[in-house]
Amino acid sequence: YGPVDITEMQESFNSMMQVLEDRQGDLERAMNSALESARVKGEFAANVTHELRTPMNAVLGMLDLLLTMGLSFKQREYVETAKSSGESLLNLIDEILDFSEGDAGKISFNNHDYLLNESLDDIVGLLSSTALKKDINIGYIVDDDVPQSLHADSVRIRQVLINLAGNGIKFTEKGEVSIHVSVDRDRVDSSTPEGIVQLKFVVRDTGIGVSLEDQSRVFEAFTQVDSSNTKEYQGTGLGLAISTQIVEMMGGDIFVSSEVGVGSEFGFTLPVQTTEPAEQGESGRHYEELEGLNALFVSDSEILNAVAQQKLEALGLRVQLASGGTDALKLIRDGNEKDPFDVLFVDQEISDIKINDFIGFVKEEKNFDKRLTVMLSNPWAVDSRVRDLLLPRLNKPLRSNSLSDLLVKYFVTEQLKSSPEYKA
Repeated sequence: YGPVDITEMQESFNSMMQVLEDRQGDLERAMNSALESARVKGEFAANVTHELRTPMNAVLGMLDLLLTMGLSFKQREYVETAKSSGESLLNLIDEILDFSEGDAGKISFNNHDYLLNESLDDIVGLLSSTALKKDINIGYIVDDDVPQSLHADSVRIRQVLINLAGNGIKFTEKGEVSIHVSVDRDRVDSSTPEGIVQLKFVVRDTGIGVSLEDQSRVFEAFTQVDSSNTKEYQGTGLGLAISTQIVEMMGGDIFVSSEVGVGSEFGFTLPVQTTEPAEQGESGRHYEELEGLNALFVSDSEILNAVAQQKLEALGLRVQLASGGTDALKLIRDGNEKDPFDVLFVDQEISDIKINDFIGFVKEEKNFDKRLTVMLSNPWAVDSRVRDLLLPRLNKPLRSNSLSDLLVKYFVTEQLKSSPEYKA
């Protein structure tokens, strides 16, 4: 090859490099333009949804006032329908706002000290009406080694748990939805900073389940398991996408495990800062009068039994569980001779014996008519037979405060009133 050939090759090479540089510049400009367009669209969605919230809140406020104005049955029905639709629209607005902020990386976090059990009580209480209307039991279990006093953004963690548990309720027609919190030992190593604990939150349901194919895309925005035009389960499909954004921005991971027709587990892991234990409220107070009391809890719900055992044992009681009326009667008869029960808790929805018949059988047992019998009620269940039973009641779901308040009333306050010191 001569000098002319080398010169031509060099010119061709330089020309090719110039073309590549131009193309790279074009691609960078196109990418920046696309990113800017996405940013503008995200900001527009955030601004519009934010502006929509104010008039919607005003509309809902006026509807609340209207409900207090002595409406006829038909008028009240119309207003409640309008209010329900307005609340659904406000939830949609909130989801779009959260998603657009998450997409733009603008979700804000505010870490503060809080108690885990109190937050979980609030979450279960908030979701209980929706669950119990469908006759679905709901509750939570926290492992004993999980610290109660945390420093984290409880509002964002609560938002994720409400999304996951709300989905569980939506896609479950029979059974239960439960929240489980444990320490994720697999993620703890020597590099974990002191005072940081890896917590694992899992929401389990007995719903329709998610196929293996759908599990790979269920966390994508606007995706639902049932995406047909006539889908039975309504929603935007944004809840899991928003939850993913929040969990990942907090340094955690989100996951799903499911079997069609059996149920699902949606969960996430988070690094959380622990704090010095806070002073316990009334629900955490221990009473000597409750220590060692023998309790029998009767329900065919796994989560209700598990929650009852954990909360009653935390109050100092000894607990036995029965999965139905037949098992309970056997335990009562055995206990009458050996170790009688001091208190009986029974779920009004036990399936093997009608609750009225069960209470009748219990009252016939030796010395048991003088024992405390408490019925767990579903406030949304309409049953005239249950309404006539003159028993102390606890509304489901079980909460620490209501459980301890009832036991204190009958085993502490009432005993105190009957003592000679009190009468004197």
